[in-house]
Amino acid sequence: MSIFSYFNFSMIQYDWVLFVLPMPFFIGMLLDALAWKQLLPPHLAVRFKSLFGIQLGAEAVLLAIPGGFAMADPIKLYLLKKIFRIPSYEIVASLIMRHWMLGITQLIFIFISCLIGYIFAQQMALSIYTLNGTFILAAGMLIIISVALGLIVKQLMRGTLARNIWKFLYRIHSKSLRRWLKRMIAAFREADNHFLELGKRKPVYLIAAFLLYLVHWMMDVGETLLAVHVIGFHISFVNALFMEAFLSAVRLGAFFLPSGAGVKDIGYVALASSFNIRVVNAQIVAFIVLKRIILIFCILVGFVVLLVHGIGPNWKRSAAYKTVMEGK
Repeated sequence: MSIFSYFNFSMIQYDWVLFVLPMPFFIGMLLDALAWKQLLPPHLAVRFKSLFGIQLGAEAVLLAIPGGFAMADPIKLYLLKKIFRIPSYEIVASLIMRHWMLGITQLIFIFISCLIGYIFAQQMALSIYTLNGTFILAAGMLIIISVALGLIVKQLMRGTLARNIWKFLYRIHSKSLRRWLKRMIAAFREADNHFLELGKRKPVYLIAAFLLYLVHWMMDVGETLLAVHVIGFHISFVNALFMEAFLSAVRLGAFFLPSGAGVKDIGYVALASSFNIRVVNAQIVAFIVLKRIILIFCILVGFVVLLVHGIGPNWKRSAAYKTVMEGK
């Protein structure tokens, strides 16, 4: 039987919520761009509107293309150089700091969510296996956060962070990525020096970026709550928070798949069962399909932004791509 036979379109309550379903995604991208701006040198006159568009387009590539993580940052680098004439090493430094802050705040988000899930386990009607798994996951996240923070601070003090990230990326089996890294090795070396200048800035900029990224991870929770409202069943905020945090942790192991294809879908079904949520199969299928429709819409908007900036399907064969890869 086809999966679409379970999708009952009459379940969807077409009200104002339907029109704001993509908003959590776009707000998340807005927060990401705003946080990223805090990590760029203040003397660079980077327009926030353009930065938001660059972030939106690169995220579309990351979510839609297998191994898109190897293309997203080169696209950001090219567009920032093209629009604002920013030196490569300053862009590389800001991107490294962005990834570090995204990673740390994601781990903190997962830890806090799992801790809340553990505290409210009775209200969520979690099974003993899910409860123990939550405790182990939260403890694991705390250990990973502590180790990660220690390693990052140590490498920042030694001035070897960008160099070590270059070595890590070079181990990824991607010919185009390796060619780009060879061209950008000088920029990565300069980035380590740039981190020292970044450390001299007022802490308020780094704290602001950190908090913005932390709120950014909450946007999936908002999208889930809106989607279940549209479909016509109810889950609590705590359930949605724990569900998205748990699946966020699972997706870390499936980063090479476009938008974690299939991983989150299976996770929603499994967690709905663990939470004893009163929902029929057709509603779960409708919820998953609706989430995918939202994602596809957001990706299409991102691709339109890229096309406006001259990046299309044949970008790899264009002079623009060669410019980025050669680090000019």
